[in-house]
Amino acid sequence: MNNKLSFIKPCRFLKEKKLNLLLLKPIIYMTLQERYSSADIKILIDILENKDNYTTECINVVVEELKTRPLDKESIENIAEDIIRLKFSEFMNKFDPYNAKIEILESNFLDKEQVQNIQKQEFDKWMEKRESFGFDVWKYAIGAI
Repeated sequence: MNNKLSFIKPCRFLKEKKLNLLLLKPIIYMTLQERYSSADIKILIDILENKDNYTTECINVVVEELKTRPLDKESIENIAEDIIRLKFSEFMNKFDPYNAKIEILESNFLDKEQVQNIQKQEFDKWMEKRESFGFDVWKYAIGAI
């Protein structure tokens, strides 16, 4: 059998195996500018709040894209606050008080005091949730009477 398969042979093979022909769709590449030009503002701010997960080129494109959009400071801060809350609550769900320590998160849109307040609120919620799973002796002592 010839090692060089034509386009027709793989199609025939896929049809015989009843696989999805969508696998043969061409891959469309787009630039970072094209990708983020239609992205939601929340996605763009999330990228800037998590810079370690992205390349420098991506960060630069996102910054330029944000400059082209009409934004007010309050809406950006609200989105950044939601992102910090989510990030910290995810951290607290995995938190092991014996082996880890809590550090103040960094934000590009909120000052350190705002981030500390958010973390304190989320920590209090975490403590309440954790205490709600505790064993209350009085509930069982009164029920036994």
